[in-house]
Amino acid sequence: MPRVLVIDDDEDVRLLISNIASAHDWQWDTLCDGQSGWAVLANAGEVYDLIFVDLRLPGHSGEELVSMADKVVDSQKVVIITGTIGELADVREKTLSMWKCVRAIIHKPFGPDDIAPHLDAIAAELEETHKA
Repeated sequence: MPRVLVIDDDEDVRLLISNIASAHDWQWDTLCDGQSGWAVLANAGEVYDLIFVDLRLPGHSGEELVSMADKVVDSQKVVIITGTIGELADVREKTLSMWKCVRAIIHKPFGPDDIAPHLDAIAAELEETHKA
């Protein structure tokens, strides 16, 4: 069963993504701050198939977490979530030039139709990998 980690300080966002993940047969964990995210990502034993991370977090920023995820796990896949429109252009530029792990950037507010396709795409990739 695929695993997803949701790192966001907004409880509603964590709940929404975890409910969607459950409906798509994913195991999930949620964290509410960058400090916890840093600790999990630093633990090489914890591997997630997909990580949703907010850019603005207490403790370590989402950008710090994305940079760490990009370095720690070769094949890590990250979806950035942000509620600040001004950050989108900056994040898109960094994504293109620095972060190979970022699969998408989603702007808040969002709904199930914005999240489910990412879960489905990663699940399909994992299934193909297991067949090979």
